[in-house]
Amino acid sequence: MYKRAMIYFLVLIFAVALLPGCGSKKVTASQQEENYISVEVEAVKVKTISNEASYSGQLYADKNVLVSPKTTGKVESINVKVGDQIQKGDILFILEKDDAEDRVEQANASLNSARAAYNMTVEQIEKSKTDFERYKTLYENGAISKADYEKAKLSASDRSIESAKSNLNQAQVAYNQAIEAMDHIYIKAPISGTVYSIDIEIGEYASNNKSAVGIADYENVFIQIDVTEDIINELHPEEEINIEIPAIQSSEITGIIDTVSPVANEKTQLYPVKIIVNNSNHQLKPGMFTNVTIATGKKENARVINSEAVIEDRGQDIVYIVQDGKALQKKVKTGFDSGEYVEILEGLDTGMKVIVKGQNYVENDTIVKITK
Repeated sequence: MYKRAMIYFLVLIFAVALLPGCGSKKVTASQQEENYISVEVEAVKVKTISNEASYSGQLYADKNVLVSPKTTGKVESINVKVGDQIQKGDILFILEKDDAEDRVEQANASLNSARAAYNMTVEQIEKSKTDFERYKTLYENGAISKADYEKAKLSASDRSIESAKSNLNQAQVAYNQAIEAMDHIYIKAPISGTVYSIDIEIGEYASNNKSAVGIADYENVFIQIDVTEDIINELHPEEEINIEIPAIQSSEITGIIDTVSPVANEKTQLYPVKIIVNNSNHQLKPGMFTNVTIATGKKENARVINSEAVIEDRGQDIVYIVQDGKALQKKVKTGFDSGEYVEILEGLDTGMKVIVKGQNYVENDTIVKITK
């Protein structure tokens, strides 16, 4: 009885031991069925690729003028406010004219006095010249002394006329300046643009040593970047440049290179480059920060793939393509590399599907599943 029970027990143990083995075979087959690597692929294509360099900059108004009066005076009225669009010649502010009128009257009185003095001097010299001819005859006949003769000769000299004429000219200049100063009480805009600052108030004095009104013309704005010597020869006037302005939520903006300095800055040893950007809609504002992208090398009509697809294997560049659901290794020869794309000189044809994600986990004949 005991032996029979032991036999039943051993048979039961053996049967239980066999169950995991049978189940294991079924799981292994299922795993074999789903043993693949997920990958992403891109087709080999032909396109223009380039290297790029990025520079930070700032927008500036193409024209920026600080206006001050040519003559000192008390501000009578201000005709503009910050933000106004103005045209060249518009009156910005007016100075009180009382002082200017007084200066004109004084200058006019001085001019009249100088003119009268000049006319009187001319008359006197003309009379003295007539008298001198008579004295000359008397002297030649011995009727008068040489001293009287010399005195008459001096009285007939044009020196007095020249002095009076100089005084008249000075008075005329002073008068003209006073008249011109009358015009200067009307301070006008030297350019068309937008008023961005007003630093005067009615009733206070404005002078020519302090700016009163700031005007900026930003129909065009510009950016100045400083580039290194290895890039300067890649840039030329009239060339288009891509610009990104973080404050403006829109697509990239195109600028035009205006000037390229042939001489490096002595302190930085960098070359200044000025880029003009059209701003006819006034959306761009001076002071906004910019990112300028410059193509520093270009290859047109290149057969390219994503640079990440290329792997180095024992000193040889390789890629994996997908063929019949499996990874297939291809040796390639690469050329120009933009960082994002690399040119393929040999080893691949246009249109081939190249693994760009998952390539580091496959080898020849690895079963793959394309997810993108």
